[in-house]
Formats: sequence, C-alpha cells, structure tokens
Amino acid sequence: MFITIIFKFFVYTKLYQITNEISIKPLPEATMTTNEIISYHGYPSETHTVTTDDGYILELHRIPGGKAAVNSRNESKSVVFLQHGFIGSSAVWVTNLPNQSAGCNIYFI
Repeated sequence: MFITIIFKFFVYTKLYQITNEISIKPLPEATMTTNEIISYHGYPSETHTVTTDDGYILELHRIPGGKAAVNSRNESKSVVFLQHGFIGSSAVWVTNLPNQSAGCNIYFI
C-alpha cells in the first residue's frame, strides 16, 4: 500500500511537470477569415458575392490556381464544387495543413 502511494506520487508529480512544460501555441488561422487562411498558405483567392432571387446573400470563395500557377488561366480546367455541411462554413475546406487532404469525396462537374 505504501509503495503504491509513493509510486503514484512520483508518477503524478512527473506528469504535472511535463504538462506545465508543454507550451500550447494558438493556431494563427484561428481568427482568420477563409480568404486570409488561403492567402496565409500562399494560394491566390477570390471572393464572389451572389444574391439569390429571394434575397439570400451567398459568399463564394475561389482558389484560381496553385502556388506556382503561372499562365494557368489559359488552360481549360474542370470545376470542383465543395459544399460544406448545414452548420459548417467555407473554412472547413482550408483549415487543414497544405499537405493534408480535405478528407471527402470530390466530384468533378
């Protein structure tokens, strides 16, 4: 019993020291808009505002090319439409790191 208490004391003391040494840095993207996140990672971005017939205002985001997209506008490319979920926002598609995938099925139109 005494050995168990001493062992737990040392384990919990070490865990407390480890957790206090770890510094958690806030993500810079946490307070950015979708376009700011896209630009932060080095991609060009565009914002388009559309008003529907019933007065609903939609904001569309477009990434026209990659980081090194020189003269990429001259090429004919497929459109990729990504729709977020009911309570989501457009930020769900760009909050991953650039080397991570979106984790979804992408359908080309």
